[in-house]
Amino acid sequence: MFSSFGTVEDAVVMMEPGRPDRSKGFGFVTMSSAAEAETAASTMNGKEIEGRVIVCNIAKPRE
Repeated sequence: MFSSFGTVEDAVVMMEPGRPDRSKGFGFVTMSSAAEAETAASTMNGKEIEGRVIVCNIAKPRE
């Protein structure tokens, strides 16, 4: 899905603790460049995937 915007270096779906079969409903995708990430985020934000509208943005680093 995100590979159409460039090289996906990593993708992680966050799972519920103790429930490896249940996601928390969010995840992270690492693209190979900032430009690819910006294009992917702006294009995918608001899209419907499997009946759910997704919010896609650039993650802010923790301070």
